Formats: sequence, C-alpha cells, structure tokens
Amino acid sequence: MRRFRLFFWAFAVLSFILFACEKPEPYQDPQEDPTEQTQTDPNTDPDPDPDPDPDPDPDPDPDPDPDPDPDPDPDPDPPQTHKAGDYRLPLMETTDIHGHMIETESNGTVHYRLAYVADKADDFRTYEGQCYNDRLLLLDGGDIYQGASISNLLSGWPLFVAFDKMGYDAVALGNHEFDWGIENTVDSDGTMPDYEWQGQHYENKVPVVCANLYQNGSRVSFTKDFEIVKKCAVSPEGDTISVKIGIVGFAENYAGSIMTSKFIDRGYTINADYSIANRIAAELESSYECDATILLVHGQAEGAANALGSDSPIDLVLGGHSHTTQSGDTSWGLTYLQGGRYCERFARADIWFTVDDEGNLTFSRVSNYFTPEVDSSKDRHSYAGQNADYLSEDILAVSD
Repeated sequence: MRRFRLFFWAFAVLSFILFACEKPEPYQDPQEDPTEQTQTDPNTDPDPDPDPDPDPDPDPDPDPDPDPDPDPDPDPDPPQTHKAGDYRLPLMETTDIHGHMIETESNGTVHYRLAYVADKADDFRTYEGQCYNDRLLLLDGGDIYQGASISNLLSGWPLFVAFDKMGYDAVALGNHEFDWGIENTVDSDGTMPDYEWQGQHYENKVPVVCANLYQNGSRVSFTKDFEIVKKCAVSPEGDTISVKIGIVGFAENYAGSIMTSKFIDRGYTINADYSIANRIAAELESSYECDATILLVHGQAEGAANALGSDSPIDLVLGGHSHTTQSGDTSWGLTYLQGGRYCERFARADIWFTVDDEGNLTFSRVSNYFTPEVDSSKDRHSYAGQNADYLSEDILAVSD
C-alpha cells in the first residue's frame, strides 16, 4: 500500500510537469514586456523602427568629410607679408633741458618751450586726425631736472609729469641726475620717478638707460642696459610695417663733474669702454631682437660715434652733456646728432628701413637730420588761445 502511494505521487508530479511544458506561452507582466510599446495597428505606418535614421542621406559613409574643399590645409590664410619698399620712422631727441621747460624774459614774456616741442612730437604722430605714439621715436640725452627754478623748487616734479605725458621712449642718465641723490631722480625699477597729478598717483614708465654705471664693481640695478621699443614705419605710399629699435644707454666718464659725496663716496664708477655698447648692439641685432640700434649717450655725440669704431653695428648716435648742437657723419658713415640745451633746440631725423622682394626687413639709412630751433614767436602763451596750434595743451597745463 505504501509503495502504491509513492508511485501515485510520483506519477502526479510528472504529469504536472508535462502539462506545464505543453502551455503555449508563459504568463508575463505587461509592464515588463519589451515589445508591448512597439505594437501597432496594422492599418497605420508599417515602419516599426523605433529609432529611425535622422539623416536620410543614403551615403553609408559613417564619417563624411565635413570640408568638401580638396585642399587639406587647415589654415588657408597665407602668412602676412610686407610690401617691398622703403619705410620711414621719424625721430626726435632733446637733451640737457636742465628744467628749462619754460623761459621767462626780463620783460615778463614767458616761452613755453617744452610745450612747443611736445606739439611738434604730436605732429609727427598724427595720422588722419588720430595721434599714434608708435609713429615717432622720442628720446632724451640726460641732465633733465637740475637748473631752472620751476624744476629746482619742485624737485623735478614738472619734468616727471611732462616726460611721461609726452611719451618719451627712453632717457639717458646725466651727471646732474646725481645732484639731488640718484634715488630721487631714478626709481629702483629703472624708470623716471612716479608722480602725483591732479589728485591721482601715476606710475612713470619712461625707462632710464645706462649700460656702464657700476657701484662697488657691479652693474647698478636702477638703470637698464638697453630698451627695445616697437614702432610703426610708413612707406611713401602709406603702407606700414612694425620695426623694433634697441636703445643702448651709455655715459662718458663724468665722475669729475659730480659732487664726491653723491658719486665717488658711494662707490659709483663709470667704465667708458665703448666695446660694451658695441657688444650689446651686436647681440640685439644678431638675435633678431632688433631691426636697428641707437646709442643714447650722455656725452658728446661726435666723439662717441668715433669711439665706437668703424666696425660698430650701431646705426645712429644721439648725444648730450656738452650743451652743443651737432649733426654729421663719421668717415665710415655713422650718423650722429645732438639737440643742444635748455629746450632751445631739438634734434630730428628720419630712420629708414627696406623690405626686399622676399619680405626681409633691414635698416637702410638715416636722412633729413638737423637741429631746428624752438620758434620763440610761437612758444608764447600770454592769453587763452594764443599759439594754440603750436603748443601742447597737456604740457601747458603742467608748465603753469
């Protein structure tokens, strides 16, 4: 009987399994059926694709070339080239101003000399009614402050302001810059001193260059050996080109003209070996950092030019210190210039560059160099509007 019951239960289980396997479909929850949402009415759109191709283009290429242009160059713009020809950059130099931004006659007539020079500088810089600082190279040969009462009484402040506003590109270090203590006429970063003007503080960016001044045997840190300035030269046809000029600073040995306590007793010395300037200029030009180099020296221009020697790479010499006007060339063709004293005159010249047919830029020559006088009939300003076309308003404001 027991065997019968076991046999019966085994038969029942086997029958249930066979019955279950013969069911046409197992039950599934409709929410878990992946085909439930794609079933469609046979009378609707027969396309069952749930993710149709958004691009009907039959082209099977999965990565078509986005640029149909057969040129594979990703940068079709050709490199900028300069038009062949000659390009001119005007230059002005003042020197040994000694504070004489204005001069007063015995009858009380005031001559605003520096305002006149500033206006001439702006004339060179102006193109189509706009003033561009990069269209003129403006330099000074040193001995800027000590002398006239307007500067002495204010410790050089009017010249700090005026030179910065006029946009001087560099100034040489004169011997009289030591008269009030060099720390009062040159900032530690190698620029003219900062200043206050109309209630605001201004950082003066005019560089002071002198490559041969030493203290206790080491080059001082408060003057720069050179300054590289970027300018815009213009062809007679009006085309422009960017040029870089290296301004190398230098000083003749003027130690004997400075108070001992301000110079020798503080360990200062000058090494007047012009090979120093030649070496700096050669390095600037051979490294292609500069297209031309100028020696800006507080010393007689003609003497400095001859001292450089005929193999000098320097292209122009600008001088000072001797209070004379000079313009000429050495026997081998090195041009030198010097703008006189007290803002009575200034030096001016044109520096020329040439671009050849291959686009190579080189220094060409210096031309049209001379030392014009400040016009004493046009530098007067006794009433509002007088000589307004010949005097810089900014420098008039500083001068008054």
